Amino acid sequence: MKQGGLTKHEKKFSERYGLSAINDAFHISTYAPYVDSMTVDRNAYNIIQTELAQKYLSDLKCVFYSSKNIEDFETWLDTLLNEKDPEDVRLAKRLLIGYTVEKLIEDVFRRVKRNLNSRG
Repeated sequence: MKQGGLTKHEKKFSERYGLSAINDAFHISTYAPYVDSMTVDRNAYNIIQTELAQKYLSDLKCVFYSSKNIEDFETWLDTLLNEKDPEDVRLAKRLLIGYTVEKLIEDVFRRVKRNLNSRG
């Protein structure tokens, strides 16, 4: 039997699994009221979809994504990137989705150069 994983008894779980679920609950309860979306693991996503969890989470505007609906997450990210936001907001969004600092610096300097060239 794998140590630290689910036990062979269906209704029991290991201390490690229980701590992971508690950490998920703390993470979700702390950040979900303040964000538009969250990515969670499959176990947390399954718990979020239960009737009991929905009773408490239904008032939140946060959308939860996991490997079960990753295509929806990617579509949402594409929508965000294509919105006509101010430049600083677009740059912040790029950083949040994994845009490298080096690429960000290149873009900033490219924009500065473009602005200077447009002045004459």
